[in-house]
Amino acid sequence: TRGSALAAMQRWEEAWVEYTTAIELHPSDRFTYRLRALVLHEMGRYDEAILDFNTHFIHKPRLPAEYVDRARTFLARGDLE
Repeated sequence: TRGSALAAMQRWEEAWVEYTTAIELHPSDRFTYRLRALVLHEMGRYDEAILDFNTHFIHKPRLPAEYVDRARTFLARGDLE
């Protein structure tokens, strides 16, 4: 996707816009929430990233890597518990 290509180039703000637009068009697409959460993490917007990870988890079963991504964000935010 365009968002993924922009993220690969570390063009975080543009990737965020692409993923946000995709979520607005398809709010039940849980995977896009995860992708936007990863971008938000890179942007240092940890609280928003955690909200997107949580939304992602509501929609479908979770894979271990998804928990790791959210845990990295908690750690980056300074939550060590």
